[in-house]
Amino acid sequence: MRGHAHADELRDADGVPLRLSLRRSLRRQRLRALGLVLPLAAFVLLAFVWPIGSMLLRSVDNDIVADTLPRTVRALADWRADSARPPGDAVAASDHGGAGR
Repeated sequence: MRGHAHADELRDADGVPLRLSLRRSLRRQRLRALGLVLPLAAFVLLAFVWPIGSMLLRSVDNDIVADTLPRTVRALADWRADSARPPGDAVAASDHGGAGR
C-alpha cells in the first residue's frame, strides 16, 4: 500500500503531495538554520578555540629543555654527586647559554 499513490492523498495548493511539500519545507528550514549558525560557529572557533589550543600546544612544546639538557649533562659529567661541593660555574653557564639563541 505504501508504494501506491492514493487518490485520497492530501495535496498542497500546487498539487504536490503534502508529505513531499512538508519534507521540502523542513529541509529548507534546516539549511537556513545551518546558514545562520555557521558564521557564529566559525567566529567561536577562530576567536576562542584556536587561540586556546595554540597556547596549550606552546605550553607543552618547549625546545629550550631539549636544547639545554644535553649541554647540562655534559657539564655535569665531571662532577661527583658524593662530593661535598656543588657543581661548578660551567654547569650554570651551560644552563643559560642557549636561551638567547
